[in-house]
Parts: sequence; C-alpha cells; structure tokens
Amino acid sequence: MNLTKTFTRLEELLTRVTSGGYYIPEVDGLRFLAIFPVLIQHLSERIHKYNIHLVDNDQVNTALKYWSTRGFSGVFLFFMISGFILGMPFARHYISNGKSISLKSFYMRRLTRLEPPYIFFMLLFFIILCIRGGNFQELISHFAASIFYLHSLIFSDHSPINPVTWSLEVEIQFYIFAPLFAWLCFSLKKAIVRRLVLGVSVLVYIFVAHRFGFFQPSGRLSILGNLHYFFLGFILSDLYITGYFKAKHYVFDLVGSAAIVLSYYTWSESFVGTLLFSTELFVLFICVFKGRLLSTFFSFRFITVVGGMCYTMYLIHLPIAELYGIVTKKLIFVHYYDINLLIHFVIYFTIVLLATCFFFVLIEKPCMDKDWPKKALDFIKGKKSIVE
Repeated sequence: MNLTKTFTRLEELLTRVTSGGYYIPEVDGLRFLAIFPVLIQHLSERIHKYNIHLVDNDQVNTALKYWSTRGFSGVFLFFMISGFILGMPFARHYISNGKSISLKSFYMRRLTRLEPPYIFFMLLFFIILCIRGGNFQELISHFAASIFYLHSLIFSDHSPINPVTWSLEVEIQFYIFAPLFAWLCFSLKKAIVRRLVLGVSVLVYIFVAHRFGFFQPSGRLSILGNLHYFFLGFILSDLYITGYFKAKHYVFDLVGSAAIVLSYYTWSESFVGTLLFSTELFVLFICVFKGRLLSTFFSFRFITVVGGMCYTMYLIHLPIAELYGIVTKKLIFVHYYDINLLIHFVIYFTIVLLATCFFFVLIEKPCMDKDWPKKALDFIKGKKSIVE
C-alpha cells in the first residue's frame, strides 16, 4: 500500500498543470511521440561525433541508422501540436460561441509559462560554455540574441548556446500572430466553407513556400518554412471542437501506424515531399484520437507524464547528449552498431528522464500556475506563503 501511495504521489508530482481546465491525454501522448525521434537523432549524432570505434565499421548503414536521422519529424509534429493547442480557445470562441479571449492574458500566459525555464537553462548553458573556455564576447552576443528569440533571424544559424532553440523561436513567431490567424481561420461560420478555405490555404502556402525557397535550410529556421504545420493544427482544433474525434475504430490504428512509418521516408524539401509528409502527420494526429489502440497507448500514464514534461526535456536533452557522447566515447557493448545504439539510448534516455523530472518539478511546473507571478510578488511583500 505504501508503495502504491508513493507511485501515486510521484505521478501527481510529475503531472503538468493545465490552466485552461481542459486536459487531453492524447496531446501529451503526441508530445511523447514527437520528442522520441529528436532524442534518438541527437544521441546518434553525438555517438558519430565522438565514438569513432563504434561507427568505424561496415554495419553503420542500417535501417536503424537511417531512422535515427529523422528526428526533425518530431519537431514538425510539435509545431502541429502547438497550432492545435493555441487554436483551441479561439476555435471555441468563434465556432462554439465560447468565451472571448483576452489578448493580454493570452500573451502574458505564454510569457509567464515558457520564459522562466527558457531563461534559466539558456543562462545555465551559457555559464557552462564560458567556464569550458568559450569566447565570452562571441557567446554573449549569441546569448542575447537567443534570449530574445532573435538568433535565427540575426545569425541565420543555430544558437551555439543550445542549438535546438531554433524551433522555440519559430514557436514564438507564431504566437505573435496566432490571434490574427485564428480570427482569419475561424470567423467563417459554415464548417464546410471554413475547412475548405483552410485546406486550400495550406496547399497554396506549401506551393508558394517551395517556389520562394522557404523550405531551404535558412527558411526552415523561421516561421516561413513551417507555417503550414501550425495551420494544419488549426484545422485539427476545428475538427476536435466540432466532435469529429469522438468516434473510434480499429481502421484508424492501421492507418495511423502506416502514417508513422511513412513519415520517416517521404519527407523532402520538394513540393511533393513536403505535401506528403504534412498529410501523413495530419492523418497520424487524427488517428491517435480515433484509433482504439493508438488512443489507448498514447493515453497510457507513463507516456502522458513524459509527454507533459517535454518542454524541459527538449531544453536539456542536447547538452546532456553532448556530455554523454564525450564520457562514453570509448564505450562499446557489442560489435553490432544497432544493438550498441539501442543500449546507449536506454542509458541516455534514463539520464535525460531523471534530469527532466528534477528540473520539471523545480523550474517548469511552478510556472504552470497562471497566478505564480502574483503569488511570487505577494511572497516577496510578505503577505502569504508562495506555496499557497
């Protein structure tokens, strides 16, 4: 019984707080699905960077090696999830006559929820790089640009402080225009017209983005190369609000499983490749809700708890992968690349998960309380305890 209480308490401690009052377990399941390939890719890259004894053989060109290079698919899925989550309150307002959205509250919530963990970790990694002998003058310019989410726009490259933060800059760019986009997308009252306009808009945008080179590496670092994923998320929030996701069937399990596999093979910078890949992510998203088995699996508590901590995990996983690669550069378990990679990943994932749990409880979860700035101010003034 005590062990059961301990696990229950641990689960409560690691479960994220939803300020809007709505909790959708499949969304956290999708977050888990998105973070997983990102972790594998960055670990694989560090093994290839440092462990020359492991990769210097003829076994490296395997299917697992190929799959371990497709982590970007998880980032694009994150963008679609963000479009879905951010579009939800606006869809409720415009489509279902829900409560109006205060723009001040909308932007303040993004600021107080996401900014403190981001600043903390960027400052931590900046200090570590300086201690390790990095050029302070160069690092401080990259740090300043990164803190204001301008690094990709200024330097047209990943931040050396934490390279993965390019995607967070894209997210911020979308947040700025999300209310305007939502008004344009959801103000049409007839569902068939609204979805047709949205679908055609996505198709046209992919064509235009390809035509003007937005899908080239430099464009991928901005909202211009990723806007269609957020718009697809808007369409999904429309479908969710209007009840399309309620009915479930096993056929969606088959289709969703196929979409997962195909999404790893079809992406390319071509118009057709981008269109196919985007469609597959869109279908996968639907199937996670409408498939009986997929919905159950991605609502499993371990999956949703880890998915709910993905922001912290995303911020810390790459520096940990770098350190792991350095420490284990001569560590080989067996003379098979695939098995070695899997063993390394189990060890690495365990380390990342433990670190994530610690920093999630310490840094991120307190910021999930929408009233934490007021509570902190009251605490400073001595009015009440900050834990109330």
